[in-house]
Amino acid sequence: MDRLIDFIVDTDHVRLRAALPDIERSYVEAMRTQGGRNPALAAAVTTLQRVARELERHFAKEEQVLFPYLRQLAAAADARERAVCPFGTVENPVRLMEREHLEALDGLRQFRELIGHYPSDLQDFERELRRHFRLEDEVLFPRAIGLEAQSGLFG
Repeated sequence: MDRLIDFIVDTDHVRLRAALPDIERSYVEAMRTQGGRNPALAAAVTTLQRVARELERHFAKEEQVLFPYLRQLAAAADARERAVCPFGTVENPVRLMEREHLEALDGLRQFRELIGHYPSDLQDFERELRRHFRLEDEVLFPRAIGLEAQSGLFG
């Protein structure tokens, strides 16, 4: 669990965070130069900025709240000790994170619809984001839920 979380934070979150400002900056500049001729571009940029802010908050919640608990959960399971879950069950924050994943992807879909095409920089970003979300949704989160369920030590 620790190695997987380290990979997600140190690789995925770092790369995705690094890509967002450049992508956002390029569309803000396009809006400044073309905004009057393309009003949908302004709405698209607002959508992209919202997605960027939401992703930053999402990553922070994972790094500051959920992932530290997952590390604690794994350590307690290894030691056969009791871990008190501040969320009632780990499934509660997992469902929230999964919902936020869908919302981010929906925001990118809205952006694409507003501008009428999907530039390669955002295609690459979305492909990386989807891979990242799958790693969490299909590997990390089920592992945490299973650990909590199989141990019977948590509550």
